[in-house]
Amino acid sequence: MKKPGRITAILLIFHLVVSAFTISPAFAYRFMKEAAVLNRLGILDGCNPATFDPALGSKVQRQTAVILIVKMFGEKDDALALPQSEIDRILSRFSDSHLIASFARPYMAYAVKTGMVAGTSPTTLGPQVWVDGVSFACMIIKNMGYTVNSRETYLRSLEFLGEISGLDKTTIAILNRDELRRDEAVGIIYAALNAVLPDGRSLIEMLILKGFVNADIAAECGFIDHSAVPGSGELLPVLSDREIVRQAIQKALLSVSTSVIIPINSASDTAEEVFEIWREVVCSDPRILYNSTVTYRADIGLLTFQYSKDVQTVKTHLDLLEKKAESVIKQLIRPGMTDYEKELAIHDYIVNNCTYDLRENKPPESYTAYGALCLGKAVCEGYSQATKLLLDMAGVESIIIIGQAINIDTGRYQNHAWNIVKIQGEYYHLDTTWDDPVMNDGSSYPTYTYFNLPDGDIGRDHKWDKSVYPACVSTDYNYYVYNDMIAMDYDAFVSHVVRKADEDVGSVTVKVSDNGEIGFDLNKAIKDIHSKTDRRIYAYRPVNIYGIMELFFK
Repeated sequence: MKKPGRITAILLIFHLVVSAFTISPAFAYRFMKEAAVLNRLGILDGCNPATFDPALGSKVQRQTAVILIVKMFGEKDDALALPQSEIDRILSRFSDSHLIASFARPYMAYAVKTGMVAGTSPTTLGPQVWVDGVSFACMIIKNMGYTVNSRETYLRSLEFLGEISGLDKTTIAILNRDELRRDEAVGIIYAALNAVLPDGRSLIEMLILKGFVNADIAAECGFIDHSAVPGSGELLPVLSDREIVRQAIQKALLSVSTSVIIPINSASDTAEEVFEIWREVVCSDPRILYNSTVTYRADIGLLTFQYSKDVQTVKTHLDLLEKKAESVIKQLIRPGMTDYEKELAIHDYIVNNCTYDLRENKPPESYTAYGALCLGKAVCEGYSQATKLLLDMAGVESIIIIGQAINIDTGRYQNHAWNIVKIQGEYYHLDTTWDDPVMNDGSSYPTYTYFNLPDGDIGRDHKWDKSVYPACVSTDYNYYVYNDMIAMDYDAFVSHVVRKADEDVGSVTVKVSDNGEIGFDLNKAIKDIHSKTDRRIYAYRPVNIYGIMELFFK
């Protein structure tokens, strides 16, 4: 009579142990929350008809992977609508079709019919083959419209999916399993919804536009902004091939990647086209640091980057640059400031906090916004990039212009960089480097000579390809025009200087001509000024080619 009781106790203990080990793994899966979201979106079904059970611990066979992909692209109903006779006909040419589970047959037949998957050979489908992370990602990106035309691009499928969806390398490594579980498959599908398609949309947006996913639910789940949901029309404009390539390159450089697979399209089928876009990206985004050269394999779309510093240093400097720029903007920009006021504050900050690097052997930092803002030393390239970075962050439209300027010492033109700024719909030249001149004694003195000039003015000592940059014709926001600092005849000059002297300023800057020549007797004007104020002019900076001069009071 005692034996059954002992057996019962043992069975009870065994039941408790089994229960413990069947409950706890559910909490160990990484993508439980993502699975629930996918189920809510209608993209992922459970394995139990009564309750949602994603069975995240089960390994994924090829037939299961096909089912997941057909569902994620919103084509479940079409697959299940296939007549049985058509399903049998499509699958009959594959020698291993008898291995396909009955519930998977409509999906496999539909995937073959529509080209969503190919066989493992001309006569086999491999339905029971275990799927790895790379092959699952490859199936997805091919159905997104990307080309996988070599073993090299195939092996980078998961990495590429990460690049176009924003996955970090740690997560990619987690998903890269030799035998994929449903847990990792869910993680890959969830990430793919944020991936950018070749037309510039995200996958989730495409599914919404086709009616496969409810926009309100997608917004509630955080995939899109609620403001993008209402009404008709597209969620995002369709991007051109060039813009798609540009964004892929920019994203890779900002993450300091050593390479990126870019979509092969009309803007990337030759190295020359890709290099042109790369140069445009590097010149337009001051956060891109130390990228010196690139190489491109057009056959697989592989763009490889070389940096003048190690990757970790580049990332560190980028982080420091972004923090410094944010701090400067917080310091300078106040609510209600006009674009002109923002531009002036940024101009003054850079001129007052950066000095031109006169060293013979200049380090790479001097050619970057990092050198100008974080180290306080740069050449024209660093000045212009720092100017653009701060203007961008302040919401003022600007570009970097690459051209040439006269070297004062040699009288010859040399390579130079400055900015074009858009104020109230008009474009102006802004050269913070030349507004921070270095004197013979090594000191610098801030000026506003090159603050918002039209083409005709700055063309006196700068030149550039006017066909590739917007025309600058207005003078409304030129520093001297805007601040009423123009006095081009005798009476206006005397009146202006006397007024400034009585304001107890230490110096006065005034534009007296358009061609660098004073049209009146300066010595007589100074005597007249002395007769009308107690302040005395003890020195003046001669008029420059822009007709601007500065007078200093005792």
